Amino acid sequence: MHQIVIGVEKSVTSSFTKPGQYIQAKVEVDNKPGFFAVASAPNASTLPPDSLELLIKSQPGSSAEAIANLAAGGQLLVSTAQGKGFALDKIPVSDVDIVLMFATGSGVSPLKSVIESGLLGASERSLVQLFYGTRNSGKAA
Repeated sequence: MHQIVIGVEKSVTSSFTKPGQYIQAKVEVDNKPGFFAVASAPNASTLPPDSLELLIKSQPGSSAEAIANLAAGGQLLVSTAQGKGFALDKIPVSDVDIVLMFATGSGVSPLKSVIESGLLGASERSLVQLFYGTRNSGKAA
């Protein structure tokens, strides 16, 4: 996994309004774009202005590999944020006391956005827990 912070135009950050949204990104104009869930929270104060955080799993020959290998300051073509994002308002604190989240690999990206956004109201619930799965080598430790 590669944690990447990208500087983007204001139109991109202003279109990112809900955890669970994603962007399309690619290094070259002629390349096929990859779809990447945004890992930072909307309006994240921990990032430079007009920046987004992505968690990318590099796969040989993919746009993810090209992005992961891009040098600092390199050019990246990105779309505005897409998708509806998570309907967190459908799990109000008053009705739902326990929230369990499950992810594997880079699927943790949008859940990181949920957690960091504070929109889940975790401190007001009895339990909010993330279960994260990862591959192992199958070798005894």
